[in-house]
Amino acid sequence: MADDGLTIGKIYKFKFQATNKDSRVSEYSDIARYALVDTPAAPDAPTVIYSMTNESQIAIEWSKVTLDAGQEIGQEIEGYFVEVLEMNKAIGSEASSATEGKFVVFYNGTSSPETTQILVKSINGEALKPGFEYIFRVTAKYLNGHTAASAELSTWACSSPTLAPGIEW
Repeated sequence: MADDGLTIGKIYKFKFQATNKDSRVSEYSDIARYALVDTPAAPDAPTVIYSMTNESQIAIEWSKVTLDAGQEIGQEIEGYFVEVLEMNKAIGSEASSATEGKFVVFYNGTSSPETTQILVKSINGEALKPGFEYIFRVTAKYLNGHTAASAELSTWACSSPTLAPGIEW
């Protein structure tokens, strides 16, 4: 089916029904919504909130996606997804990664789309590990799917440095 009369910036609703080779007709699908719009830009790379980060937690934040004027219909951001990759960088450590060498969705922000800051204390039920590298990236959810991923942020969960007596920052 093709329709050449679609309008950019308008939201369309579809439902589908199938007929098999024996002429049996299915029930209608749920209504699917789709907007004829450009994909919004990817979020900026997340950053570490150092004042809230230590050996047992990492705090990150990111900027909201800014939409192009006149292109907001169908591009509204419905929430942010944060993905994390945990990598064992500890010398001599045999500890395994909670993410098994791949990015996993750590945070699904569709229930609170205004959130642009999270605190990470564990991944897949496992506490953060000293000596492990944590790589974060963010995508924004909109009507038609997700934006491209942000640039990646690489950081570690670690203690604040200790200075020798008499030395100040």
